[in-house]
Amino acid sequence: MGIPVGSAEFLYKALDKIIEDLTSQFDKLKDLRDSQTQLLFVRQCMDATITHLCRGLLPSQSAVLTQAYSTLQRRALCSIAGVQSITDLQFDLARCPIDKGGLGLLNADTVAHGAFVASTLATLPHIYTTLPEAKSELTAFLATGTQPTSITLREFISSAAILAEADKTITLQALLELPASKHKHLQRRLNKKFKDNHVSSTITKIQNHPDHQFWRKVQSGATAEAGAWLEAVPDGEGMDMPNTNFSNAVRNRLHIPHPYILAGMTCNCSSLQQVDQHGIHLQMCRHENKWLICHEHVVADIRSMAQAANLTAQPNNVRVSPDPRVNKRGDLNIIESGHKNIVIDVQITNTCSDPNLERRPGAAAKQSETRKNTKYASSVKQLGAEFYAFSVEVQGRYGEQALKLFNYLAQQLSSATSTRAHVARKYWARRIACTIQNKVAEAQRFKADRIRTTEFSIAFDSKTHMCQQIETHANGRVGDSNTTYWD
Repeated sequence: MGIPVGSAEFLYKALDKIIEDLTSQFDKLKDLRDSQTQLLFVRQCMDATITHLCRGLLPSQSAVLTQAYSTLQRRALCSIAGVQSITDLQFDLARCPIDKGGLGLLNADTVAHGAFVASTLATLPHIYTTLPEAKSELTAFLATGTQPTSITLREFISSAAILAEADKTITLQALLELPASKHKHLQRRLNKKFKDNHVSSTITKIQNHPDHQFWRKVQSGATAEAGAWLEAVPDGEGMDMPNTNFSNAVRNRLHIPHPYILAGMTCNCSSLQQVDQHGIHLQMCRHENKWLICHEHVVADIRSMAQAANLTAQPNNVRVSPDPRVNKRGDLNIIESGHKNIVIDVQITNTCSDPNLERRPGAAAKQSETRKNTKYASSVKQLGAEFYAFSVEVQGRYGEQALKLFNYLAQQLSSATSTRAHVARKYWARRIACTIQNKVAEAQRFKADRIRTTEFSIAFDSKTHMCQQIETHANGRVGDSNTTYWD
């Protein structure tokens, strides 16, 4: 999209046309029928479009555009998540960076001033050529506060002042004295404080939210590895997330109630606990669930990563106790020539499982690691091997040992294949994250289906029993009182 230039009437007609085009583009996203690809398009393409427009339009002009874009963005997010609406707080979280627990969407409300100031500074030499008086007017403003005659310069000064309110290190004088070599990535630096303030405000609101599980889930997903599935491009080899799974994962991450969990649904486990609509109980309940499948697939991914690094990786091969009567084995045994064997035991843990667990990021993974190490580490050491507890939280946060092992395997893969270590880390982080979120979503939906099936069976049995009562009553084999039956 080009930047419209002309009279006020022309500009506002052009802005209406741009909003119309953006609306059309967002509507066409639905034709993709792939939630994973839709979110990638919004974040990588649509967000870049609005940033480009904010660089060329005056902030007073782009305000209507950013407001309209936020509305379209929110509507698209609802479609991707498979819900009718989301709260303001959930939308604010979605516009936080991935490593802060969000979806990494652009916050259009905070981009305009930094984009415009950075663009104006980059073009100042051309402005001075076109308007010879511009330089002297800016100098006069710094000296006496006299406003320039050019509306572009006036809005440039106004935007710089707004940026200075958020970041005291920014001043108009410093911006004008900035060498051209420092203009690269200037927009990002100018908007950083706005972005940080938005994140800080959002996280504080979530921490103080009456539903304490909201904060637990957010901090459980607030690492690059945890949110890597959001950057995965479907490739048919482990990074694909079906629509239902991807939408489910987005709802889990933003703490959005799941439409398929009906209010008042009671679990079919022995606790007969009422199922929360955020699916937390469905993640943790072990009765008729598919949790073991999630565990097995993560083990398989770690094994594939080790094999890609030309390491021998054997599942369930080494005992974790020198006592021959104890048949417990590690999930994976990695063999590297000239080094100790590495015995790995994987656990997918849930930060919401223990209400008494401290609300510190990574506490659930740490607790799991401690439990595994207490149980197995010394025994494995006696066998001459190293033990790693690969503990990962449901939202994707790695424990310390899991992260250490993951980085080690990425480095080994880099050495074995000449692939850069950071590329290997990104690829495998995305693949493992997709596996976790796919299997968590499948486990939640499977459990919900089992509960509905159980409820239907109970209802059917009750109805059959009551119909039998009616029949026997008609034959005079039951008391004289009328029998109620179900329609």
